[in-house]
Amino acid sequence: MSLIIWGKEFEVMHKGIDSQHQKIIEIYNRLFTAMKKGEAESILREILGELVDYSVYHFKLEEELMAKVNFPGTKAHKKTHQYFCSKIEEFKHNFDNETEYISLELIEYLKDWITMHILKEDKKYGSYL
Repeated sequence: MSLIIWGKEFEVMHKGIDSQHQKIIEIYNRLFTAMKKGEAESILREILGELVDYSVYHFKLEEELMAKVNFPGTKAHKKTHQYFCSKIEEFKHNFDNETEYISLELIEYLKDWITMHILKEDKKYGSYL
């Protein structure tokens, strides 16, 4: 499994959003690296929490921008954000309560969601910004 590498294909042509996407990818890569190294659970917990918190922050700003430019897909886009947040909160809750470890399933889910969401969903509103 490889790390996510930022490239031009991820750009939505908005400097702020692109910067935030790079930050999300950087946090994901640190989570992946920590998991692969078998680092202490406290480090994994901290990084996973940071990913959750930063994603919520990013989604809020992204949704505000979409509303500002009257992007027609805003409602559907918000639903994808809500689903992601609920899924990640579930993983995080299970990890925090020691009923689940950071697993390859979570790492794969995050990798797929981050890349596909940016490459497919976020690209749709890029031209509106």
